[in-house]
Amino acid sequence: MENTSNTDAGNFSKDAHIRKAENMIASVEMFAVPVICLLGLTGNTFSIVVFTRKCLRSKSCSVFLAARSFSDNGFLITLLVMWISSVFGLQLSRIDGVCRVIVFLTYVFGCLSVWLMVFVTIENYIRVCKPFMVNKLCNTSTAKYAVILLFVIVICCYNFPLWTMAEQCAPHPNHHNILKIMQYVDSLFTLFVPIAVMSFLVFRIVVSSVVLYERRRRLSSVSSQISNDLTMKVKTMLLAVILIFIILNLPLHVVRIRLIVISFIKDQIDITTPIDVIVQSIAQLIYYLSLTVNFIVYYLFGGLFRRTFIGLLCGRGKNPPAQANYSAFIALRTRNIRNCYKPALNDRLGNNSLSNTSSKDFPEKESSDKSAAT
Repeated sequence: MENTSNTDAGNFSKDAHIRKAENMIASVEMFAVPVICLLGLTGNTFSIVVFTRKCLRSKSCSVFLAARSFSDNGFLITLLVMWISSVFGLQLSRIDGVCRVIVFLTYVFGCLSVWLMVFVTIENYIRVCKPFMVNKLCNTSTAKYAVILLFVIVICCYNFPLWTMAEQCAPHPNHHNILKIMQYVDSLFTLFVPIAVMSFLVFRIVVSSVVLYERRRRLSSVSSQISNDLTMKVKTMLLAVILIFIILNLPLHVVRIRLIVISFIKDQIDITTPIDVIVQSIAQLIYYLSLTVNFIVYYLFGGLFRRTFIGLLCGRGKNPPAQANYSAFIALRTRNIRNCYKPALNDRLGNNSLSNTSSKDFPEKESSDKSAAT
């Protein structure tokens, strides 16, 4: 009897701590969600304006990042609507069709944001590891077609909440199996495949960047140094965006993987415990931050973005320094490969022999250089 009473007392104490933690998390969510939404909407709107400026809209990565800002704003708006409904007792979930539309939009915007980041990662991989394919693949036309195609595919794949849910977002009895299948499909499309692709590409980007840095350090020249600095700034911003996205999304993905594995083993959809709810709420708040901090990341790591934004605040329609740097990058990029190998040629043949033979063995090159100089 005494052991039983001690066990009951321990369980009661544990339940009390769990309830206290749940209440604390609910209080944090009540104040954190609107702050996150308002800051995110403001920052993403600024990002859209900056990415559509003349000096940035010619870049393909700007198309992806602007589209991602649109998508993040859509998700934050639906999140803010749900928060308003919960806090002020509007009970929008009881209105026929409203809850289904909200669930549909959260699925769509969530999937779009993830795959737009995958596109950004692929573009950064091409710029670092496949530089000779940049002009062919990394252009605004290809980026716009990719965004439109992604939007159509996501709409077709995620329209199931509109016809598989009954009133108050309860699963329709006839579509229980479809919902279960789509839960795994959603986890595959927004979790396993994107994280696997991004992790692999980020690893390749880091390795290639280290190798490229060592090679350019040995074969450095003045013109290639300027071009390399400009390209590295673009790659650094994209890599920072990718890594911060993965870090802020990782906790929620870990929680989801755990729940998916348990639900698959126990063959149930709802297997959450109070502790699971607490952990998932914390991971959800961290995930919401990934929709909010984008503007800060762009500002800190994107020099061209920062100068364009400051010029916009100061009332300047154009940003001459930013455009001058970008023009220098385009002009010097074509000469980068030839110039970076010139010091290596001098070291191999010897400065004297090269200088003695340059005027005799290469008269056409000398004359062309003189004509170019004039």
